[in-house]
Order: sequence, then C-alpha cells, then structure tokens
Amino acid sequence: MTFLFTVSPDFAPDRLSGWYIFNTWLQKQTDSAIHLEMYNHYQQLHQAIEADKIDLIYANPYDAAMLVRNKGFLPLVKAQGQADEAIVAVHADSPAQDVADLQVNSGWRLPTIPTCA
Repeated sequence: MTFLFTVSPDFAPDRLSGWYIFNTWLQKQTDSAIHLEMYNHYQQLHQAIEADKIDLIYANPYDAAMLVRNKGFLPLVKAQGQADEAIVAVHADSPAQDVADLQVNSGWRLPTIPTCA
C-alpha cells in the first residue's frame, strides 16, 4: 500500500525541496511507500480531503481541526519542548464570553487534539 502525504499550500514554496527530502527519509524510517503530492491551491487540497485521498498531512490549524473533527484524523507528531498555543474566537455577541462558558454539555462543540506521548 502506498500512503499519500501532502503539505498545506500555505507553507512557503521555497522549502519545497525539503519536503521531498523529508518524504524520502520518512519512507526509509518506516519502510513504507509514501507518495508526496503537493497541491497548489486549497480547492485542490480540500477536494482530495473530501475524496479521502490523503493519508498524512502537514496541515495548518484550520485544516487540522477540520481533519480531526470531520475525518477522524489523529495527530502523529508535534514539536518537542515547545508550547502549544491556540486562539478560541467567538462573535462579539456570542453568549460565550469566557472559556468556562464552553463546558461539556453546554451545546458548544470544540475540536480538540489529543495529547501525543
């Protein structure tokens, strides 16, 4: 089986060759066939996601949340020794004005990413 790996189009194209080097390293480390497919536009990427063509992705936060919530993706790796940060934003007129307002069973649905060991 060949896995399809991609990188979100918002990451700088001047580092494109590095992704191919990383993909070669990843294949050797895992002894797996992994094809790197780069998409030039979000529309192409989101079509591939909807068609369930993507197996591995280096995603921006928006796509990562959507992949976890809608497609059952799980985080595989994260930066070691660096803080994870996120912004939770609501409309100014929202009844939720504090993170405590987003408790379980409150009707709010937040995507979460489980902590990797």
